[in-house]
Amino acid sequence: MKKQINLIIDTDIGDDIDDVLALLLVLKEDVNLLGVVSAYQNTNLRARQLKKALHLAHRDDVPVYAGYGKPLYGHHFQGVDVTFDQYEKTLEERQYSPINDHEGSLGMGGVNFIAEQAKKYKNDLTLLTIGPMTNVALALKKSESVKDVHLIMMGGRFFSKGSEWNIECDEEAAKICFSNIHDITAIGLDVTNETALTPEEESRLLDPKGDELDQYRAWCVQAWKNFSHRTMVLHDPLAAYSIFHPESLTFVTHRVSVGIESPSETSITNNQAWSEVKIAQSFNKEKIVKNILDKICD
Repeated sequence: MKKQINLIIDTDIGDDIDDVLALLLVLKEDVNLLGVVSAYQNTNLRARQLKKALHLAHRDDVPVYAGYGKPLYGHHFQGVDVTFDQYEKTLEERQYSPINDHEGSLGMGGVNFIAEQAKKYKNDLTLLTIGPMTNVALALKKSESVKDVHLIMMGGRFFSKGSEWNIECDEEAAKICFSNIHDITAIGLDVTNETALTPEEESRLLDPKGDELDQYRAWCVQAWKNFSHRTMVLHDPLAAYSIFHPESLTFVTHRVSVGIESPSETSITNNQAWSEVKIAQSFNKEKIVKNILDKICD
């Protein structure tokens, strides 16, 4: 029998479409979802989208917190009150308020939740970060136990030069995490870029034939397409998928530094000051993309 996975998701849901798809994938798995926390500016609104998706999935039992909305240090920050491409008016309704609604987008409720759960579960806690790592870095300052969690992240770029969004948006938070957490699995941009969908694959996600949650998924996908006009890539769903099917990817282990060779860039290093990271290297694209879409859509 597989060991029960105790999971927290930390996400900047609301901009790129892959966050909501990762959440929907997790909801189809057998997992003890302890809670979800929003990250990166306007976190109150992002938490409200999480709350709505969970409500439509009949998972009102899952706690939802707004994370700390201002990066420790990062590029692209616009403020805590900006809306996002999957915003719609119903998110303002009281029923979608996060637990720490009174804190707005600069509260510590989400950070405290991560720290408290780390104290409780220690290395039996899996933390999936699919956004900038601000909340996790702040939680490390609250509790030494955060060092012992199993951190699975979508972020970084390990086999080619250049920065990656989640690192770039809070470089300082990434530095804190990569130099303190002992058990990190990174699904980097080099690998996730291979999950770009064909128009036929995208059409599956746009088909609202199912229940209210399926209809909401289709609405989010269309809202994102109207805003971005980009090819859909399953960055975050691949990271989520790796939690439940780690044997489906191959990994290499290296120490990883942040911002040494150039700002916001993750680099493989021999410097003992940085943590060892299990880095995804390859996977069967056709098989895993199909499995992810089947899980989300069926």
